[in-house]
Amino acid sequence: MSFHLHPCQGPEDLAAACAVRAEAYGRRLPDWRQALAEADALDLAPETLVLLCRDKASGRAVGTARMQFSHQGPLMLEASVELPAHLRQQARAEVTRLAVMPDADAQVRLALMKATWLVAEARGLRWLVIGARRAALIRIYQRIGFANVWSDDHWVPLAHAGQLPHRILSLDVAHIRREWAHRDHPLLGFMTGTDHPDIDLQTPALPASAWPLAA
Repeated sequence: MSFHLHPCQGPEDLAAACAVRAEAYGRRLPDWRQALAEADALDLAPETLVLLCRDKASGRAVGTARMQFSHQGPLMLEASVELPAHLRQQARAEVTRLAVMPDADAQVRLALMKATWLVAEARGLRWLVIGARRAALIRIYQRIGFANVWSDDHWVPLAHAGQLPHRILSLDVAHIRREWAHRDHPLLGFMTGTDHPDIDLQTPALPASAWPLAA
């Protein structure tokens, strides 16, 4: 790969992730740019993991995603909508702030999705949930294996996303590997048949309390 993916290791990494968010989302939602340029409380919470992709040649941050785990309480989207019982009653994570620079390698988004699934599988989670606004993103997530939690015409205004309406999708972490194989999915080799050393999830994420520059 032309980039390296790893958990944020300190304030410099987190600042780089925020810069990617501000640029990627700010193009469509300019009112959000300034807010996304700075870390929020959830970024520093112990139930959160922020992933970062850096271009190997330049060291520039080119992609990021954030995972919030349910073991310490409800997910952010659950402040806006009650999930069905089969999701609500099992270990889950919400993927938010997934952002990719416009000129990034086309594999960055897919690598971030693989990383979130690998983290969820390693932690024994049953579900990944994600909110998406744009039709193109919804199709990307559905091709990977996410399914609508409700019907196609069910949109949920999310408080943590400026009350903008989102489609909510979920991925069955426990069974998706079997589904990919059963369907001979075109991403099967990438997701399960290839060891990507550049997706480095063995490096533990340092809690904010251990960061040298943490307040």
